[in-house]
Amino acid sequence: MKNLIKTVLVIIALSLPFAGSSQVLMKEMLTQNQKGTLDKSVNWPGKKIYFELKYDSTRTFKYDGKESARYYYTLMIADNAGMGNAIKVPTMVRDLVITTYFELYLSNGTETKTFTLVYDKNNKWYRIKFAPQAGCRREELWKRENNIASYTDMLGSMVRQMDNNLKLDCYRGNESKVVME
Repeated sequence: MKNLIKTVLVIIALSLPFAGSSQVLMKEMLTQNQKGTLDKSVNWPGKKIYFELKYDSTRTFKYDGKESARYYYTLMIADNAGMGNAIKVPTMVRDLVITTYFELYLSNGTETKTFTLVYDKNNKWYRIKFAPQAGCRREELWKRENNIASYTDMLGSMVRQMDNNLKLDCYRGNESKVVME
């Protein structure tokens, strides 16, 4: 009996470091549509924010004899569940071994800039790098988010930061001016 208890305790002790390391972003999620809702929008005061990351396609990319996939989406952000009059943002995701890059192409009609979210899979944090066009800025407080628990939480947090830091109407109707690679 003592040996059984010791064995169980050793197994528990060895497995504890791995108990909290479940994956936030799994490969199969990259080809699925994602939806979410957030309360208290800055861009639409008193309303909720509805967002949908709509999967469009996967393309193979080759560089120096190596091959990887790029996932293409349309991010839609609106103040209504039906996504009527949504702001549409062309998006590309590069999912690498340790890091995932979300690249959103935001055009104000005259200039397109790349909004990049860098997600560290091992340490479960992300940060945003973006310098919005003049007139489209609000605060520009792109804070690093730690302890990301789920893919949905990460996307919601990203949209929340976009709502807080950008005048989203600057990008309405300009998605056709974005040239994707």
